[in-house]
Amino acid sequence: MRASAYKQQLTAKNFALLGMSLGAQTASVFFIKYGLYIKAPFILMPFLTRYWLLGILCIAVQAVCWQKLLRAVDLSLAYAACSIFVILNLIVCRLAFAETVTLQHFAGGVLLCVGVTIIVFSKKIQYQQGTKA
Repeated sequence: MRASAYKQQLTAKNFALLGMSLGAQTASVFFIKYGLYIKAPFILMPFLTRYWLLGILCIAVQAVCWQKLLRAVDLSLAYAACSIFVILNLIVCRLAFAETVTLQHFAGGVLLCVGVTIIVFSKKIQYQQGTKA
Protein backbone atom coordinates (compact mmCIF):
# COMPACT_ATOMS: atom_id res chain seq x y z
CA MET A 1 0.00 0.00 0.00
CA ARG A 2 1.25 3.48 -0.85
CA ALA A 3 2.40 5.68 2.01
CA SER A 4 -0.04 8.42 0.96
CA ALA A 5 -2.95 5.98 1.32
CA TYR A 6 -2.64 6.45 5.08
CA LYS A 7 -2.98 10.21 4.83
CA GLN A 8 -6.23 11.93 5.68
CA GLN A 9 -8.51 13.80 3.39
CA LEU A 10 -9.19 17.50 3.85
CA THR A 11 -10.66 17.55 7.38
CA ALA A 12 -11.65 20.73 9.21
CA LYS A 13 -8.22 20.95 10.85
CA ASN A 14 -6.43 20.42 7.55
CA PHE A 15 -8.73 22.91 5.84
CA ALA A 16 -7.81 25.45 8.53
CA LEU A 17 -4.11 24.77 7.90
CA LEU A 18 -4.67 25.30 4.19
CA GLY A 19 -6.49 28.57 4.88
CA MET A 20 -3.73 29.76 7.20
CA SER A 21 -1.11 28.85 4.62
CA LEU A 22 -2.91 30.68 1.81
CA GLY A 23 -3.69 33.65 4.07
CA ALA A 24 -0.09 33.96 5.25
CA GLN A 25 1.21 33.65 1.69
CA THR A 26 -1.19 36.35 0.48
CA ALA A 27 -0.34 38.58 3.46
CA SER A 28 3.37 38.19 2.74
CA VAL A 29 2.86 39.50 -0.79
CA PHE A 30 0.88 42.45 0.56
CA PHE A 31 3.38 43.41 3.26
CA ILE A 32 6.47 43.04 1.09
CA LYS A 33 4.92 44.97 -1.78
CA TYR A 34 3.61 47.69 0.56
CA GLY A 35 7.04 47.91 2.22
CA LEU A 36 8.65 48.48 -1.16
CA TYR A 37 6.19 51.26 -2.02
CA ILE A 38 7.32 53.35 0.95
CA LYS A 39 9.66 56.18 0.03
CA ALA A 40 13.12 55.40 1.34
CA PRO A 41 16.03 57.80 1.86
CA PHE A 42 18.53 55.26 0.63
CA ILE A 43 18.40 52.05 -1.38
CA LEU A 44 18.39 49.50 1.48
CA MET A 45 15.66 51.21 3.47
CA PRO A 46 12.70 49.22 2.01
CA PHE A 47 14.30 46.04 3.32
CA LEU A 48 14.45 47.47 6.83
CA THR A 49 10.83 48.54 7.18
CA ARG A 50 8.44 46.79 9.53
CA TYR A 51 6.22 45.88 6.57
CA TRP A 52 8.98 44.01 4.84
CA LEU A 53 9.82 42.20 8.09
CA LEU A 54 6.12 41.34 8.56
CA GLY A 55 6.17 39.89 5.05
CA ILE A 56 9.13 37.68 5.92
CA LEU A 57 7.34 36.58 9.11
CA CYS A 58 4.26 35.67 7.04
CA ILE A 59 6.45 33.57 4.73
CA ALA A 60 7.75 31.69 7.77
CA VAL A 61 4.20 31.09 9.05
CA GLN A 62 3.16 29.90 5.58
CA ALA A 63 6.07 27.46 5.43
CA VAL A 64 5.22 25.94 8.82
CA CYS A 65 1.52 25.59 7.94
CA TRP A 66 2.38 24.09 4.55
CA GLN A 67 4.70 21.48 6.09
CA LYS A 68 2.06 20.49 8.66
CA LEU A 69 -0.54 20.25 5.90
CA LEU A 70 1.71 18.04 3.76
CA ARG A 71 2.13 15.64 6.67
CA ALA A 72 -1.64 15.20 6.83
CA VAL A 73 -2.88 15.20 3.22
CA ASP A 74 -1.68 14.11 -0.19
CA LEU A 75 0.50 16.56 -2.06
CA SER A 76 -1.87 16.37 -5.02
CA LEU A 77 -4.79 17.60 -2.94
CA ALA A 78 -2.79 20.33 -1.20
CA TYR A 79 -1.19 21.59 -4.42
CA ALA A 80 -4.49 21.75 -6.29
CA ALA A 81 -6.02 23.79 -3.46
CA CYS A 82 -2.95 26.02 -3.31
CA SER A 83 -3.50 27.25 -6.88
CA ILE A 84 -6.22 29.51 -5.41
CA PHE A 85 -3.34 31.76 -4.31
CA VAL A 86 -3.18 33.25 -7.81
CA ILE A 87 -6.76 34.52 -7.56
CA LEU A 88 -6.23 35.79 -4.00
CA ASN A 89 -3.18 37.68 -5.19
CA LEU A 90 -5.19 39.37 -7.94
CA ILE A 91 -7.83 40.46 -5.45
CA VAL A 92 -5.27 41.86 -2.99
CA CYS A 93 -3.40 43.75 -5.72
CA ARG A 94 -6.63 45.28 -6.98
CA LEU A 95 -8.04 46.26 -3.59
CA ALA A 96 -4.88 47.31 -1.77
CA PHE A 97 -2.75 48.78 -4.54
CA ALA A 98 -5.39 49.84 -7.11
CA GLU A 99 -3.61 47.86 -9.80
CA THR A 100 -5.36 47.17 -13.05
CA VAL A 101 -6.86 43.70 -12.90
CA THR A 102 -9.05 42.83 -15.85
CA LEU A 103 -11.53 40.06 -16.45
CA GLN A 104 -8.83 38.40 -18.54
CA HIS A 105 -6.55 38.24 -15.50
CA PHE A 106 -9.28 36.57 -13.45
CA ALA A 107 -10.12 34.20 -16.30
CA GLY A 108 -6.44 33.26 -16.51
CA GLY A 109 -6.33 32.60 -12.75
CA VAL A 110 -9.46 30.45 -12.92
CA LEU A 111 -8.09 28.52 -15.91
CA LEU A 112 -4.87 27.94 -14.02
CA CYS A 113 -6.77 26.58 -10.99
CA VAL A 114 -8.96 24.34 -13.14
CA GLY A 115 -5.98 23.12 -15.18
CA VAL A 116 -3.89 22.24 -12.15
CA THR A 117 -6.83 20.45 -10.54
CA ILE A 118 -7.62 18.44 -13.68
CA ILE A 119 -4.01 17.40 -14.25
CA VAL A 120 -3.37 16.50 -10.62
CA PHE A 121 -6.51 14.43 -10.18
CA SER A 122 -6.35 12.75 -13.61
CA LYS A 123 -2.82 11.55 -12.85
CA LYS A 124 -3.99 10.40 -9.40
CA ILE A 125 -6.89 8.43 -10.93
CA GLN A 126 -4.60 6.89 -13.54
CA TYR A 127 -2.13 5.90 -10.84
CA GLN A 128 -4.85 4.32 -8.73
CA GLN A 129 -6.11 2.35 -11.74
CA GLY A 130 -2.60 1.09 -12.42
CA THR A 131 -2.03 2.84 -15.73
CA LYS A 132 0.80 5.22 -16.45
CA ALA A 133 0.23 8.67 -17.88
